[in-house]
Amino acid sequence: VSDLCCATALASHLRNHVFVDCPIIQAALSLIEIYEDDAVAKRAELYIAGNEIANGYYELTDPAEQSRRFAHDQARREQLNRPAIPKDEALLETLTAGLPESYGVALGVDRLLKIVTQSKTLAECMTFTGHL
Repeated sequence: VSDLCCATALASHLRNHVFVDCPIIQAALSLIEIYEDDAVAKRAELYIAGNEIANGYYELTDPAEQSRRFAHDQARREQLNRPAIPKDEALLETLTAGLPESYGVALGVDRLLKIVTQSKTLAECMTFTGHL
């Protein structure tokens, strides 16, 4: 397991890296697997030229485990005096109905375009700016 995985602060130093099996603190909606005595989040992140371009993970499909994680996250938010976030009941209902095993990857097309065009900021390569 790499301590660098999911480390946004180090992103500018990362060139063409793929990280897999992140620390479990980064599990969120992903499976957790045990390798020898080490628990890892089944996640991956792709960095190109110091930018996170894509990330993905094996979907957690256990509704009881997901509900526990929501409760844990909520308790942590309370400790940090952050506003509560409603539990995603639609997700829990979907998991209860039976979500097949799957892996999802999100590619930041805007981030990839920034690298391809050698722009310094995302705003420089966007064709729309209403939300920036």
